[in-house]
Amino acid sequence: MIERLSDAKQQIDFGHASFTQWIANDFLESESFHSHINRLVKELEKRRDQIVNSLQFYLEEQVEFSIPQGGIHLWCRIKKDFNEMQLLEESIKRGVIYVPGSTMGSQKGFVRFTFAREDKESIHEGIKKFAEALNSL
Repeated sequence: MIERLSDAKQQIDFGHASFTQWIANDFLESESFHSHINRLVKELEKRRDQIVNSLQFYLEEQVEFSIPQGGIHLWCRIKKDFNEMQLLEESIKRGVIYVPGSTMGSQKGFVRFTFAREDKESIHEGIKKFAEALNSL
């Protein structure tokens, strides 16, 4: 009997918990959702501005980038020739992890920084350490 009821439940809700879907739907339709999204957008803008300011402060002449108008990543082109794996290793030694552009299919010389998960102080410190790693090559 349990097997048959379990099978019937999966056929009805495709294996997803209906109760949590109802809760998510209520939140998505509520005013709280819109204020939550607005708060997230403002926080991401602050973090984006921090990474831009830190890149300009520590690496102004060595990099170029466009300021993203949305999203959670900033693509940066490093002007000097460098070994991608050596730069990544030096950065990791300093506690900084980023995505080398070649792993994402870009041309040589690009890196992708993600700024969504870190606070402003950590972003500033991370770019400082990345600059140290780049300058050590």
